[in-house]
Amino acid sequence: MNHKLILLTGVLICSLYISGNCESYCDSLNENQMQLFTSIQKVFHIPQCSDMTLESALIDSGKCAIASRLSQYGAWLAYLNRDSVYIVNRLAKRNESLSSPKRYEINEKLFETAGDKNAPVTIAVYISISCPYCKKICALLYDLVTAGYLKGKAKLCVKLLSATDRDMALLAAHGFKKFWEYMNHISTIKRRLDLDVLIEAALDLNIPPKAFQNYMENPSVRAHALESREEGLRNGVKVTPTVFINNRKYESHNDPIWIIDAVEYEYEQLGKDNSE
Repeated sequence: MNHKLILLTGVLICSLYISGNCESYCDSLNENQMQLFTSIQKVFHIPQCSDMTLESALIDSGKCAIASRLSQYGAWLAYLNRDSVYIVNRLAKRNESLSSPKRYEINEKLFETAGDKNAPVTIAVYISISCPYCKKICALLYDLVTAGYLKGKAKLCVKLLSATDRDMALLAAHGFKKFWEYMNHISTIKRRLDLDVLIEAALDLNIPPKAFQNYMENPSVRAHALESREEGLRNGVKVTPTVFINNRKYESHNDPIWIIDAVEYEYEQLGKDNSE
């Protein structure tokens, strides 16, 4: 089993942990951690759920769909030995992130989307090709939306937040209709992604090197990258990766299990809205 498959398997197992009430992480807490987390549940309020405490919302979970997910997240933070102030602040931030009515304008047409085009949830990730974690998280999300836990639920769109010569390589690959093949290929490369390495990666995918480099140097290609960058800045993106879920900015932990949790929550809420 290769490293990528091990990571993917681990994420899928973790995703089972976060799809219910506070049994999995809570069962892992020691006595002191459990006392801390229990006290937090008594004082943390969920504004959109009639300002119920997390403790009350868990008892009557039918009235507050987000409660069980916040409980899992809070228990995870307690397991990591975070203090009460930190946990309360992060719970509030995650709750706001998953329930905010604010949506941002994101043009998905400049880049190839991965996954089922009819999937109801769109994950947009602003990246830079020089960001190692960007490549890792995008490769993982690609697997999840095309053949894994999120298949049929979500599709993935990558946006550029920078317009360096190296970033142009992604747009060049897109011009040869090999965006995701190229993106996934460079995510496995451990060397610094200089021009020679990027062209070599294109050759690995049977893209003619000279044509690839010409595409990278095309002013219209750079204009697309600058357009993506300006969009990101308008949307308040300051670091990479920054994730948006159905045009709502995700501002919580970027650990894969919590991004999956947020996507799953959005998917469930859409299902409830359609059934009402």
